[in-house]
Amino acid sequence: MRRFVGIVALVAVVGLLTGCDLEREVEKVLGAISQAFLEMSYSTSDDPLLVELTESVGRRVAEVSPRRDMPLKFRVFNTGEANAFALPNGRIYVFRGMLEMTDTEDELAAVLAHEAGHVAGRHSLKQFRLSLGIGLLADLLNLDKRSETLQTVASIASTLYQLGYSRQQERDADTYGLRLALLANYDPNGSVALFRKFAQEEGKRARWLIYLSTHPPSDERWRRAKEAVTHLGSIERDLPAFAAHTRIADGYAKRGLYRQAMRHYEAALSEQPNYVPALLGLAQAKEAWGERDEARRLYERVLEREPNNAPAKEGLERLRLTPSTSSSFVPRPSLPTLRPDLLAQVRDEWERIQRLAAQRQPAAFQVASDTMGLGRTLWERLSALPPVTFGYGKTTGSGARLTIRFNSRTERQEPSPFDHWQDERRWQALMQRWDDSYDACVEAMLALHAATAEWEGMQDDARQAMTMWVKMLQGATKGEWQPANLQQAQSWADEALRVAATLHRLLVTAEQDEDNLQNLSRQVQRAVTALTSAASLLQRGRSSFDWAAELRLIDAQTFAKSALADAKALMKRFADKRAEVERALLTTYRTRLSALEEKTPKPVVTQLLAYHLRTPTETVTTVQQATPDAGAAALLLAVAKVQRKDALVLAQGLNFKGEWLQQLVPQRVPVGAKVALRWLTTAWEREFEPPKDDETKK
Repeated sequence: MRRFVGIVALVAVVGLLTGCDLEREVEKVLGAISQAFLEMSYSTSDDPLLVELTESVGRRVAEVSPRRDMPLKFRVFNTGEANAFALPNGRIYVFRGMLEMTDTEDELAAVLAHEAGHVAGRHSLKQFRLSLGIGLLADLLNLDKRSETLQTVASIASTLYQLGYSRQQERDADTYGLRLALLANYDPNGSVALFRKFAQEEGKRARWLIYLSTHPPSDERWRRAKEAVTHLGSIERDLPAFAAHTRIADGYAKRGLYRQAMRHYEAALSEQPNYVPALLGLAQAKEAWGERDEARRLYERVLEREPNNAPAKEGLERLRLTPSTSSSFVPRPSLPTLRPDLLAQVRDEWERIQRLAAQRQPAAFQVASDTMGLGRTLWERLSALPPVTFGYGKTTGSGARLTIRFNSRTERQEPSPFDHWQDERRWQALMQRWDDSYDACVEAMLALHAATAEWEGMQDDARQAMTMWVKMLQGATKGEWQPANLQQAQSWADEALRVAATLHRLLVTAEQDEDNLQNLSRQVQRAVTALTSAASLLQRGRSSFDWAAELRLIDAQTFAKSALADAKALMKRFADKRAEVERALLTTYRTRLSALEEKTPKPVVTQLLAYHLRTPTETVTTVQQATPDAGAAALLLAVAKVQRKDALVLAQGLNFKGEWLQQLVPQRVPVGAKVALRWLTTAWEREFEPPKDDETKK
């Protein structure tokens, strides 16, 4: 019966390899096995805002995926490495570190669409089939082998996770990613920005090492994406450039980014002047921004083309009924409220911070990169250990990885029952020692990766705050932006100096942190070296090497436990320091968003906060009334969302003239709040930046 089941399975797999309908079922099986293995290996994020941000972007990508037979589902792993991957069954995993690295929603859409491209192209199955052949797939379908289930699961899942894709498959996934992002109404420039970031930081950002190592060179990917966006009509054959611009503009308008939307609507109309969707979208964007006369003219153009167009009629009626004074928006003229001496003091302090960062950051980049690179090398050494047999020709699925023979008498004669019993006891003790040492090394390795990612995340938060303050200083110096009054000017200067002091403390202590990371990596390296040395001794198959191997295993376990203890202490120090940096970052977001609010119509401000913080408009409006500015409202809404609390109740319990931020976020800042505020701030800033490289006029 077992042989018959095996033959049936083999025939099924042969049919699969020739295009049989069972291919989808095997994808599901492979994906389910890998999913179980991975979800036991990584903890999933319980941050509700982070999960909602990921799933909301993922849903838009999933709606346009060509694989209707394989629904896409998304999950966030709570680890600091920047990584993302797809399983054959449509499960797409994003590591927290990848979300922390993205500047906009379009960049995350590019990541998720790329991974969805792997699912659409069935790349996992093709690589698995190519690398492992028919045999393992037959074993997979042979459900009668229940005694080997655990070993098979681990083998398949580990192999699938480490397999990687071919260069051509990665290029295909990039092409799919551009197409799916565009069809989901995201800007394909998100892919350009992401690949450019990869290219600029390649070899520096430790958290990206694993992700970038499995992909083609970032320069090549950047050039290909830029070329595709330059010829926007070539991304999707059924979507000419004017229609593509309109889809992108619709996506921006939904997010409240009307100025970006206008650029794309205008680009569409430059190619097709009477394209009604672009005319209507531009009219609605102009109306939202308060440009009433231009909106009226565009609505009338729509009705000339389509006399019964209901949205255009409704738009004209709104403009007729709404007084112009309540809808029109005129940005407040910049007044020189900052005293020259105060501005000079702030500027001098930030110039000092910039000089110190320029001295320290190259070393920090190198240490993080070297540490993560060493961790990857050590992991490869562990993974390269050969399969295991032991004792008298038996095999095990217990996780042992070596060939072990204990007694030289076994080479000359059949052992006695006592010898056999003694050898078995000796084998059990040695195997337990091996398993404990191996597990300790893996734990230490994961701790090294976590500590490095945590430290680099802290550096990234500092760089983000620094970038925004430099922008604000440049705007204030040129007179492009000033606080609204003298009181706000003094508050702005105080915040600038407070954040500068926090970043200064981080930079002057960075050298000690680097030394601690390097010491930790050396301990982990010693542990893995001792383990692989023990493996080498045990493979020689002579009893005289058993004792030496055991000593090496003891060393490996000792080094690994010591490294783990040091990593926990280091993570505690990093957590305390990062909490301070994160609060400085929130202060920066609050200040920057408040400055942007002064240049934006109030209804648009409300829409921006509601969309990016995934909060109902009514709630946003209520919280805005209870907070002094858009920055404070955004921080409050983001933290309330993560903590699952009522934002208005939180607002009523805070004194916004005092140290309210410490009360709102006493410890670490939730990752979901940081990601949402980063997306909001970056997108809002770009509303007032001229398009780069004339990117909307392709």
